[in-house]
Amino acid sequence: WDNYDLTRLNRQITMGDSAADSGIIQTAFQAEPYPIYWAVRADGQLLGLVYNKQDQVFAWFRIKMDGLVESVACISQDNAEDEVWVIVNRTINGVTKRFIEYFMPQELFGQLSNAFFVHAGLTWNGVSPASITGITRANPAVVTAPSHGLITGMTVKIADVQGMVQINNDSLSAYTVTVTNANTFHLNGVDSSTWTPYTLGGTVAQVTNTLTGLGYLQGKTVVAVGDNALISGNGIVVPSSGAITLAYYANQITVGLPYTMIVEPVNPMIGNREQTSKGERQKINEINVSVYNSVGGKYGTDPDDTNGLYDLLYGKGSLGLTPAMITQNDIPVEFPGDWGYDSRICIVHDSPFPFTLRSISVKLTVNPS
Repeated sequence: WDNYDLTRLNRQITMGDSAADSGIIQTAFQAEPYPIYWAVRADGQLLGLVYNKQDQVFAWFRIKMDGLVESVACISQDNAEDEVWVIVNRTINGVTKRFIEYFMPQELFGQLSNAFFVHAGLTWNGVSPASITGITRANPAVVTAPSHGLITGMTVKIADVQGMVQINNDSLSAYTVTVTNANTFHLNGVDSSTWTPYTLGGTVAQVTNTLTGLGYLQGKTVVAVGDNALISGNGIVVPSSGAITLAYYANQITVGLPYTMIVEPVNPMIGNREQTSKGERQKINEINVSVYNSVGGKYGTDPDDTNGLYDLLYGKGSLGLTPAMITQNDIPVEFPGDWGYDSRICIVHDSPFPFTLRSISVKLTVNPS
């Protein structure tokens, strides 16, 4: 690189609340899939500089975790994204502990089932769904599903069965498997003898609504996504046992600490050589947002004013409902801005789903003095 001052458009990026908390104490460089210069600030915040010299594009951002980042390193791999590793100092149940964590690949979310948008998270995967070829009318019901991979004691969800529709589960219930062999299993306590005969179709998958092994986050509030849907409501505080119970059963669950993404662009200005909107009374009437493979998001004028944030109306991930990732170039939004001498915009994303903001365009009205 040439000797450029890469902080010239964001002079405060390396500044903490005091001199002791300011400055960069360690750096690392990630080349793939995007060139990012990582830096640990003295106050424990992780800084990143997206740098594309060819296109003359660079931008700083900050990652503020539940804890203090003490170190960062990047590990290069052949034909894969570079791995970014951090050491995070957290207080767990009054005790200082250090976590060694790595970032999930940035291209992981090509499909929503791979979404991993939590800190210090874990993923639980049940036995993959198997196709059902028959169900007896008996007590207990016997299900035929070749090479199902289930064992006695597992909880399962059955879906999309035709004919014997009474056996289909929603996400609030599950069956317990007993007496298994390679191709069949019994459903404990399920009497299907009076149900409609099975005709065809259906799948069976191992599910759970209870996760263990989360004691490393004791006392912290965690969120969970299961089978692409938000299944933890406003979050769950991890007890001393390290076990939590969720509102829904799911075959794939990701759980971890929530975080909030905030984008606050500089105040927009328009004008020419003779006149500018800076210092004039102005009002943002409308913004137009472009997103890529995204779910959710909010907009407003102040990220700290939760009552003043409004949902972007597309693909919202509501509790228990599976959202769809949306790529949309133009999402016109009537903006709740007021008349003033500057114009603030913020985009906020606080749910454990993917969100990539590509651009914001603004319709600004100026009342020159």
